[in-house]
Amino acid sequence: MSEIALRLDGVGRTFRQGGRELRVLDGAALDVQPGEIVALVGPSGAGKSTLLQIAGLLERPDQGDVLIAGQSSARMSEAERTVTRRSSLGFVYQYHHLLPEFSAAENIMLAQMIAGKSKPVARQRAGELLEMLGIAERASHRPARLSGGEQQRVAIARAVANLPRVLLADEPTGNLDPKTADRVFAHLIQIAREARIGVLLATFSATVLFWAWRRVGKESLEEQLLLAELARGGDAPAPPDDAGAPDDDVADDFVIARAAAWNERLSSLDADAPDPELQALARELLASGDLPLLAKAALTLPAGFLATFPAGGDLARAKLDLADYLKTVDADALPDDEAFYRALDRHALAASLASQADASLVRSVQQDFGAAGLVGLIRELPARPGALLFALAPSSEQREMVRLLSAAAMADLCEQLLASNRMSPAESEALFAVLEAARRGAPLPAVPSAAVTDRGGRFDAAGALSILLAPLSADTRSALLGAALRRFGGTAPAWYRGILTPDMLLALPDEARADLLLEVDTDPLAAWLSVQADDEAQRLRQALPRALRVSLDGVGFASPTQQASLAERGREALATGLQRQLVRQGVRFEALLQPPPPRAEPA
Repeated sequence: MSEIALRLDGVGRTFRQGGRELRVLDGAALDVQPGEIVALVGPSGAGKSTLLQIAGLLERPDQGDVLIAGQSSARMSEAERTVTRRSSLGFVYQYHHLLPEFSAAENIMLAQMIAGKSKPVARQRAGELLEMLGIAERASHRPARLSGGEQQRVAIARAVANLPRVLLADEPTGNLDPKTADRVFAHLIQIAREARIGVLLATFSATVLFWAWRRVGKESLEEQLLLAELARGGDAPAPPDDAGAPDDDVADDFVIARAAAWNERLSSLDADAPDPELQALARELLASGDLPLLAKAALTLPAGFLATFPAGGDLARAKLDLADYLKTVDADALPDDEAFYRALDRHALAASLASQADASLVRSVQQDFGAAGLVGLIRELPARPGALLFALAPSSEQREMVRLLSAAAMADLCEQLLASNRMSPAESEALFAVLEAARRGAPLPAVPSAAVTDRGGRFDAAGALSILLAPLSADTRSALLGAALRRFGGTAPAWYRGILTPDMLLALPDEARADLLLEVDTDPLAAWLSVQADDEAQRLRQALPRALRVSLDGVGFASPTQQASLAERGREALATGLQRQLVRQGVRFEALLQPPPPRAEPA
């Protein structure tokens, strides 16, 4: 017999919460042969995802061992586990997790290039896989232009591109309709069997029994019904057209309970005393631009959901977009009931957290202080908390603040932000105290100077630096970035790649710069150019075809908030595209941050 692709040997895993122990896995044992498809079936909470995490070397078991192609992982270091994951394991999840700024082919190529494949070899392999999966004509399309089934096929191609020994799939078709799911399963299994890849597939669905060679795990209710039907000699029941409807969904109880809870909460609204958490939820959903989820909420909860919408000019455009969307939306394109209520619960939790006292203080930076007020606070604070306060302000306010700050002050803020994109708990606490005092008009508390620890929650230092660095002189930028690179041993931290200033784009060859600008959607590009210095924006526009320049001139913005939001999207897209161009040019990002000094002329 050939070498076993995956072996779980007596795997155990226990979670501890509040003094209680929950034994999720107890001596789990399993072999998966090369080319074999094994379905891991069971209801939610049975431990399927935990077992996959352990099998994928993403989590260590409390006991037992995981062997990949006969190699024990019990004593592997984290670095060795990472190498094994890259070389021997592939992963497919319910959501495709494709990189949005890269095409289908590029997503598949990146996985191979990270593993050491050359670009030509990676491109050829990507083309072969897309051809096998029947979507070769979609190779140059980004994920947003692909259907759900096409996105998942690209995810499968990415997972098998490096010919792993084992493919681990966690509900890979959970977001797809039954017909599309069947096609995706067929492609997955074809590739796995031809390449002799062992597949361990976790699912709620009993229909995988028709694809898998064998199944492990406790039978779900759906599987018991299906097996009973087969035992009676009947045909396997075909998935109904409305397979996502509550009557046929295994999550009936969940949907019914959440619908009742939401209807009860919305029916108790008092027009004279609005619920701040519901208003925060509505604001978050409107700001997210998730029109399918908003439309589902409006149609599912018509009695009270729209009444939670807060007034405000910054949300007017989002409301009009939703109104237009509701006129033409196809109900079949909206989330099913279970997905809708789960998403609504997640957004409600996020809105509740954002409404708590400490988060409200940070939000007050964006809502309670103007640019002049924030600059006044920055001038009274030590350099590090002043830099954090600048970074927490919305980008529209940051641009106004730059006009009020001296070049020396901006350089000091840049130096602090270049040190770390993390805010320690102590820094957060001190800043909260400053903001609370400022809101009350009280004297500011003393903020002690402390070393930067590079610990704590991340904040958008790259976005703030993009705004602060742009107006500084080239010599000042070079000195700041050079000193920062020396602190990091000459290699820029990954988050530096989000920094973007016009001079970085102008340093590219003309053709590469034109290609990069053409890759970005018109509205975000127009918004980003609109907030740059006139001379730099004009130089960048000259690289574009006349038709695109005319299109950019025709872009308007409903509000400064929308303009700022689109400009941030433009900055992120351009920064990502810049990295691609640098790879193509064979140029290190560090060389762009600090170009070498000009050579002295010979005497």
